[in-house]
Amino acid sequence: MYSGPPGSDFVQKSIHAKVFTKKLYHSFPVSTGDKIHVLYSGEDRDWIRFDAKIYSLNGNDIGIQVETAPEKDPEKTRAWGGIQMGGGILEDSTLPDEFQGSLSQILNYGSIGTSGTSEIQRRVQAFKEHPGLVRKEHKPEEIQTFIELYSACYARYRSDISPVPKPVLLFLYFFYMDENLLSPTRIVQLYETLEKIKDTQDPYPSDHKLAVYFLPEWLGLILSGKKTPSRNHLAQSYEQVRASMIRKTGT
Repeated sequence: MYSGPPGSDFVQKSIHAKVFTKKLYHSFPVSTGDKIHVLYSGEDRDWIRFDAKIYSLNGNDIGIQVETAPEKDPEKTRAWGGIQMGGGILEDSTLPDEFQGSLSQILNYGSIGTSGTSEIQRRVQAFKEHPGLVRKEHKPEEIQTFIELYSACYARYRSDISPVPKPVLLFLYFFYMDENLLSPTRIVQLYETLEKIKDTQDPYPSDHKLAVYFLPEWLGLILSGKKTPSRNHLAQSYEQVRASMIRKTGT
């Protein structure tokens, strides 16, 4: 909208924006003339706040007039941390070619079909435009497609003898999905951390009384019969859940 950091001269300026609610594309529950409190993450990753009044509203398109000078909100910055909006890059570094188009690489590797691919692309794009979505409580059906993608990628990862794309490894270990959500430096650091962890991993972690596992290793131990699946939110074991499903569906 504006090239420089907003200051006192920002008051009375008009802003046109697109708003996404927690339900992604549902209508925004406000009316023309309403006053709203605006929070956004600035270039220095501090949260900025100001008050505004809505003067136009059409679906997810909104026009507001700034009423107070933007100022930093230290409390929100401490509580929420810095989230760079729109995938901005903070560090002066270049993203390695193997991480370009990370989401496409992950989706191609998983091959979950056109419908599932479109659903994930839509939700990732919505999150990039409104990162506050991460703080809402998601319904199981809203994340089912992501679970299907993870399952497909993991199944291929276990059986694939060819090199696994680096974005796929970061997805399997850290649920990384898109290079526009992290700076190039952070992505490289994340991958280097993964390599160090795998190089120094205890070959017999299951002998320990207390051990922390990454999900791929935990799933591998379950499939090899060395571990049993965790209990769900109802404290039911895998065998109990499976028996219940068989009683209900017959399969």
